[in-house]
Amino acid sequence: MILTALALTLKRQARGDFKARHSHVSHAALRVRARQRNL
Repeated sequence: MILTALALTLKRQARGDFKARHSHVSHAALRVRARQRNL
């Protein structure tokens, strides 16, 4: 029971990290696109 709860929390943390990393990458891509448009 405790092991399954631990695995669930680890999975949730991994998903949160992936979502944060993806949002950061998309934000950087948006910034690069805006810079190209300004040139």
